[in-house]
Parts: sequence; C-alpha cells; structure tokens
Amino acid sequence: MESKSTCRSRRTRFLGWCALACCGVLPGTVALPARDIQISPLSWDYSEATFGTLETATFGLDGPGSTSVMTYRIPLIETPVDDMPYVLPDDPYGPSWSLGASFYSRSTWVSQPKPVPFGAYFMVDMIFAPTSPGHSSAYLGITSNEAGVLLEDEMFLPLRGAGVLVPVLLAILLDGLVMAMAGWFCWRWRSRRLRRRPLHRRRLATPADGWLLMK
Repeated sequence: MESKSTCRSRRTRFLGWCALACCGVLPGTVALPARDIQISPLSWDYSEATFGTLETATFGLDGPGSTSVMTYRIPLIETPVDDMPYVLPDDPYGPSWSLGASFYSRSTWVSQPKPVPFGAYFMVDMIFAPTSPGHSSAYLGITSNEAGVLLEDEMFLPLRGAGVLVPVLLAILLDGLVMAMAGWFCWRWRSRRLRRRPLHRRRLATPADGWLLMK
C-alpha cells in the first residue's frame, strides 16, 4: 500500500497541473499569445495623377491577435535605408504633414502612440498631390510593439506615383495661346493700317467721347 505521504504528493502534483492548465501554462504552450498587427495594403501605387487633383490611399491597421498591440509612430521618409529626412505629424519638435508630393490627411489623422485592442482597427489616409511632372516616391514607416519586432525597427510601406499634364489641359493652354497670338497680330495690323491713313481722315475725340474715334 502507498503511504499517506505518497498519496499527498500525488494529489498536490495533480492540483498543481490543474492550476497550470487553468492559467494556460502547460508544457509546449504560451502563457500570453503573441502580439500581432495586420496592415493592408502593404504598398500603394497612385499611378498617374494630373496637376490640380488629389489621389488618396487608405491603410488599415488592426489587431487580429488576442492581446492589444501598440503603434508608436507613423513617419514619412524618403528611403528606408536612411530615416532622414522624415516628417511626423506628432513630432514634438516640429510637426510636419508632407514630404514631396505625399501628404497626411489632417482630417482623419489618428494621434500616436495608439493602443489597438483585439478586434479594433484604425485607418491612415495618405494623399498624393504632385506639383511637378515626373515620378515621386516615399515610404510610410510603422513602428509598433508587434511580437518579434524591436521598438527601433519599422515596417516600410512603399508609396509611388507620377505627376502628369492632362491632354485636355494642354489643349486648353494651346487654344488660349493661339487666341492670344491671333489677337496680338490683329491689333498690330489695325495699328499699322490706322497709322497709314491721311491726317485729314483722322480726328481726335472730344472730351465728352473719352477715347479716340477714327472715321
């Protein structure tokens, strides 16, 4: 027969395993699920944008895990190799809202840092507004306490686009230029024709007329 001490030891071990199971700490398991953040999309191409128009891209950040995740900062940078220069709306030394042709949306910006609980999400709206023709690029960096990602590390989302002149706008500008040139030539021709008239065919307007009349 087993001694009372052996029975007591087995009962204590059984109760200990039950307590560990209730807390989720069993061999081969994790006490706290890893923090996770899901971002969509991971990049954006604005394609071609005409002058005077705005193109918008929306990035969704949500926490699909069972624990809260924290986002610390979301800067705009030129290249992920070197984080300078960068702009940040929440920069305490000087908030900035644009880098090149890329802008943060002031109306929908969510101040950082921000906790993202399980099942919650928020949006980051970026605006592309080219001011010159040609390609433009930037990166949207996202720093969080996602499991496996150090605080000083960031995820980089490429942003690309190109500024172009719309053909209709070019046609309007060309039409305006042609009309202006035609008006100038007509004015020059009329001025020369009037100067060639004999003096007896010309007379000055009276003060009541207010301008030069030609017969």
